[in-house]
Amino acid sequence: MNDFFKRILLIVGMVGAAGLSEAELLYSDSFDGGLTNWVGEGPTPSIVDGQLDFNVIDSAGTIWLNRKWSGNIQIEYDVLMLGYRDLNVFWMATDPNNPDDFFAADRSDGDFGNYNSMDLYYVGYGGNRNETTRARKYFDNTRPILEEYTTQPFLLNGENSTYRVRLVQDEGVAEYWIDQNDGLGMQQVWSYDDNTDPDGNGDPYTEGYFGIRGAKTHYRIDNVTVTAIPEPSTLPLIGLGIFGVYFFRGKRLNRIRKNQTVKCDVAPQCPLAFQNAEQNETSQKNVFY
Repeated sequence: MNDFFKRILLIVGMVGAAGLSEAELLYSDSFDGGLTNWVGEGPTPSIVDGQLDFNVIDSAGTIWLNRKWSGNIQIEYDVLMLGYRDLNVFWMATDPNNPDDFFAADRSDGDFGNYNSMDLYYVGYGGNRNETTRARKYFDNTRPILEEYTTQPFLLNGENSTYRVRLVQDEGVAEYWIDQNDGLGMQQVWSYDDNTDPDGNGDPYTEGYFGIRGAKTHYRIDNVTVTAIPEPSTLPLIGLGIFGVYFFRGKRLNRIRKNQTVKCDVAPQCPLAFQNAEQNETSQKNVFY
């Protein structure tokens, strides 16, 4: 690579780095300050060993973060599963029957049917006694299964297992990721482009609440983060555009030079072959391709 292109690459890198938007941390919770930001439906949650403890081993319930989120966001949290099933979650959830007060409806018994009339994304990881993992979109009192797994690695690893869960809403695309602490890191389980969905189940959900749900299980939550997904910056694109202009300009000049290589009986006459149309037509017959 010649010095010219090295300089261009350096410029692109500098411009791109300058234009990258940083992800904004909107919320974090390690439960050092209690549960003031959380609403439990079903058994009462508590703090145990600095973690949110939700024991629904004999029942069912949901624990909601009491803040409504909008826009492109990523939610992550650690989970210690003391039970063996039902690591379930709602996100971008709203209640059409109570648009101004999400917590107005009585869902204190934690029954799963309480949520059927909501609009939300849902993943039931290790549901049905850890026999299924299902993804759904709740819309207009329906909740069709959009994805289903019945085998590993898309089921829970049993009791006393730990996970890191990631939820995404980005420009109408909902995603569910999980790190099962198996050395593979974050693995995408579900990606759903709600913009192109053919089933006619409404627009993408771009605002709402987030809640972790369980049934006949017991879990502890820690290290919750909500992060704004940064908007793509135009400056890196400008930098790439500059590089593209110079790159293809260089290729074009090289092509022109190549096409202007001609056979000449008398070397000094070669440049003259391109100075008038008559000589140019003659010279083109002698171009090397």
